[in-house]
Amino acid sequence: RVAEQEEILGYHLEQAYRLRVELGLKDDRGPELATAAAEHLAAAGSRSYARGDTVGAITLFSRAVDLLPGTDPERVRHGIELGISLAWGGREVRAIEVLGEADEAATAIGDLGLAMHASLPLTDIRSWREPRAWLELKPVAERAIEVFEPAGDDAGLAHAWYLLAWDHNIRFHFAEKDRAVLRGLAHAETAGDRRLRAQLLSMWCGST
Repeated sequence: RVAEQEEILGYHLEQAYRLRVELGLKDDRGPELATAAAEHLAAAGSRSYARGDTVGAITLFSRAVDLLPGTDPERVRHGIELGISLAWGGREVRAIEVLGEADEAATAIGDLGLAMHASLPLTDIRSWREPRAWLELKPVAERAIEVFEPAGDDAGLAHAWYLLAWDHNIRFHFAEKDRAVLRGLAHAETAGDRRLRAQLLSMWCGST
């Protein structure tokens, strides 16, 4: 029943790590505790988001991010989830900041795929708020497809096709939009990404 106790496990590991820091203990055990705590807290955050508790997800992902150094790819991954949760919690400005930081960190690490995973939601959310930011949807999505197709990254491809569908929708290219939605749905189904599947289905229903 570990999945049901993720938040509790994360809390106790987090506290163990914090206490070691306060005591000034410096060894390999501290980072190990921080990594394990962040993993459990992020998993609990994903469960919170899935059941519609964006406030809980934001809190849990924030704690996970705070436990890890900026150069840790897992910190970047948790930061991406935090940014998405912030956006759906109505805090778009902060979401753009967090996703921008994740994008920069992934680029500094040299992980192009991770950077694209940050860039996709960043571009998506910016298109909601900033004048003409939607013009970046297509080039970012097409670049992401180039990166994710060879890697077989279905989650990334689902998000990229979603952005392309959104771009076609804005341009009133409805036939192209529907084709992009269907491509995105296929990848979302394979990836088991219920969030993107719901977004794509919503866009599909809006054209029928």
